[in-house]
Amino acid sequence: MRAGTLGAGVAGLTVAALVTGCGGGSDDASSQSTPPLRSGPSAAPTAPRDGTNLAACREGRCEVRVRAGDQIELAARFEAGPLVVTAVEPEHVSMRWTFEGGGAGAGEAGPNGSVMVGSGPTMLTIRVELIRSDAATVQLTPGDSS
Repeated sequence: MRAGTLGAGVAGLTVAALVTGCGGGSDDASSQSTPPLRSGPSAAPTAPRDGTNLAACREGRCEVRVRAGDQIELAARFEAGPLVVTAVEPEHVSMRWTFEGGGAGAGEAGPNGSVMVGSGPTMLTIRVELIRSDAATVQLTPGDSS
């Protein structure tokens, strides 16, 4: 009777481990220090640091999940904005923006690729970290982060 209970518990742990492992992500030290069995939205190791809070990107330092149609308002020092996500495709994320002095820009990047907005002290780098279905995780950093 005890062996049957132990077998069911091990089978349950195996299924939980397989489900948890389906989220993808890296094997860096931060993912190694987390408990192996978690569930819910925070369980995905690819969850962006700022979630879907686009306002966290105003100063050009964030990691958020975006979908087509999302707009990111940028601080005046970037002399551009808003940054508009025009498409999230399996191969790339497309975006466009306007410049404060007139004109517009556009770009696209695939996973691990980047788009640069502006130049010099007003440059902003948007790195595509991950694309899943109709959403992508992007990281914004001031300057050239390539």
